[in-house]
Amino acid sequence: MTNPLPHRPNLDHLRRLAKALLARLRAGDAAAADLFKTHLPAAGSLSAAQIRAAGYRLADAQSVIARSSGFDRWPDLARHVEQLRALEGTWHFSRLFVAGRLANDQHLTSSRLIIDGDQLLIRSTAGTSQGLFTIDVSTSPHHIDIDFADGPMSGLTCPGLFSFTSDQLELVVDATGRQRPPSLSAVADPACTHMLLTRADRSTTTATVPNRPPQRPTLAQAVNTLVPFVHVYDVARSIAFYVKLGFELVDSKADPHARIFWAFLRNDRAELMLAAASGPVDADVQAILLYMHSKDVQGLRAHLLQQGLRDAGEYTGHRTADDGPSAVHTVAHPPYMPAGELRITDPDGYVILVGQLQ
Repeated sequence: MTNPLPHRPNLDHLRRLAKALLARLRAGDAAAADLFKTHLPAAGSLSAAQIRAAGYRLADAQSVIARSSGFDRWPDLARHVEQLRALEGTWHFSRLFVAGRLANDQHLTSSRLIIDGDQLLIRSTAGTSQGLFTIDVSTSPHHIDIDFADGPMSGLTCPGLFSFTSDQLELVVDATGRQRPPSLSAVADPACTHMLLTRADRSTTTATVPNRPPQRPTLAQAVNTLVPFVHVYDVARSIAFYVKLGFELVDSKADPHARIFWAFLRNDRAELMLAAASGPVDADVQAILLYMHSKDVQGLRAHLLQQGLRDAGEYTGHRTADDGPSAVHTVAHPPYMPAGELRITDPDGYVILVGQLQ
């Protein structure tokens, strides 16, 4: 695969990628033409100019996205994403065979399987195992391979089989990591772990670490810098916005579709990382607020208005239609920041407060 799917792939996001790729091709983008040439069989023998003139449509761009992500066709990619997202949530154990032995009720009631994107966590009386998994839904039963990174099975790659409906999941894996079980009925196989699960809910919030007394690390181990890491719809658009606040682009990375998916920006002691979100961004549920400082918030506001941000007037304590993306309010003077505080929203709707310390 030349462009592996993100941790939590989203079909709408992938459709937008295809539309953007087609638009770049029609605009004469060389990288887009190269992607068509590499991943679309009909374009393999064409020159870049011939590819741009071929009149390719959205279905062709979707095929390019699918093939560059390791799938033969767009429907195969779509089915894979739908199945992966359908597995997400918390599952209860209805029946569990470990090395051919049936687990008791106490073990079942205390165990959980949590799936979040391509991450899997098994919590039981034997400990907590966590890892990444890949699936192949073109087979029946479906294939699954779990790479355990933590817990009793750490370091093992366990091949398995699974089948599921919306509310029931059957999963059997070779716990020794040697070979894929021959069928889902491999209950008595001493090398296999066989799980029958029912859905508890579609939330993954139960995947929390039990409360333990906090312990400080050593000075060498301790975190000594903190950089906000914000998921945005369009990284290039957000770079252009934060440059208006004084940030400078330090580094960025682009995917094979020539789309920037990560960027690091800095100005003096202020640092910020941006990453392309795998789905639609809803700023209201992100629970994030960026606080910055400026020596001249009035001057910053005037600069931002000159740079094309919308004047949203006075902020009254709740969002209005004017308080949308790329808006800037008048400077307020709250008790904790008497010299002035400026409220801004970025292109994705994230709130930025800029205070003037003196």
